[in-house]
Amino acid sequence: MNTTPIDDNDEAAFPLIIPSSRDHIGYSQAGMSLRDYFAGQAIAGFCAKEDRDWSSASRAEAAYKLADAMLKARKERL
Repeated sequence: MNTTPIDDNDEAAFPLIIPSSRDHIGYSQAGMSLRDYFAGQAIAGFCAKEDRDWSSASRAEAAYKLADAMLKARKERL
């Protein structure tokens, strides 16, 4: 299991909290990042529209730009 610290820009979408000692809680990131989750949700919406003018690469790039904007807005709000 990957137990590297979570970067502010690569937070886990579904984090697991695992006690690492008696007085300290450790975090483990297993699975997709929050950025990947947001991008996946965005691309699902893009694909549902069936706009044939967009290539797969364009949709993926737009999904990650939207995910980055969502993370930025989330960080500013916290």
